[in-house]
Amino acid sequence: MSKRQVAIARDNLKTRVLGMFLDRSTYAVIEPDARTRGYLKFGLQAGTGPGEAIRFFSQFKAFPYAIVNRALGRELAFLEAGQKGRAFLGVVNLVIGSAIFGYISMSAKDLLKGKKPRDPMNTKTFFAAMLQGGGLGIYTDFLFGKIQQSTSALATIAGPGLTEATKVAAIFNYLIKGEFSRAGKQGYLSIKENIPFLNLFYLKTAFDYAIGYQIMETLSPGSLKRMEKRMKESGHEFLLTKPSSLFKGF
Repeated sequence: MSKRQVAIARDNLKTRVLGMFLDRSTYAVIEPDARTRGYLKFGLQAGTGPGEAIRFFSQFKAFPYAIVNRALGRELAFLEAGQKGRAFLGVVNLVIGSAIFGYISMSAKDLLKGKKPRDPMNTKTFFAAMLQGGGLGIYTDFLFGKIQQSTSALATIAGPGLTEATKVAAIFNYLIKGEFSRAGKQGYLSIKENIPFLNLFYLKTAFDYAIGYQIMETLSPGSLKRMEKRMKESGHEFLLTKPSSLFKGF
């Protein structure tokens, strides 16, 4: 081989190896790729009515779709190839692995929030860890019953726009019924969920103890005790002082 041919072969090998590393890294840490976005948008042109509608509909669905397409898609490929045992073990590893790391993440966040880690032997804890780990993305919400009402399920499928619309409709529904306390609480929660960066758990915890719990108790007296009761039913409670004993509203 000439020097030029050796250089071309070396460059081709380097490109292929780097491509393999890049491909594997997007599986190790799932990232929506061009294929995923193409499937979600059906190839429709941006700026057109149908194109913008499908983009609005598919907001925040790229990651769960990528999980199903890559992680579960790999096991389905084994199943189609007749390797049923390997496909079954792959799904089991995905479920258990995501639950373990979900529990670790969930426990770390709970400790930083001043809460006790949940009992790992509790069935509800396993389902919560699955949701936290994101093993099946948005689909675990339906499988494990986080989404219980048909309107909530529809809003989750349709995206954040319809989700916010259903929350506003709920507020007006409470006002019509004269349930002003519940309407105020729903309005506060809707506003809080749309405050930039407040989805970061450490900022949310700081906000709750600074003013959030006070606002909740003011708008809906007894809401903190109800929250603590729901936590206790799932084997979860605060490590130190309970918020209901600290905050009585303004």
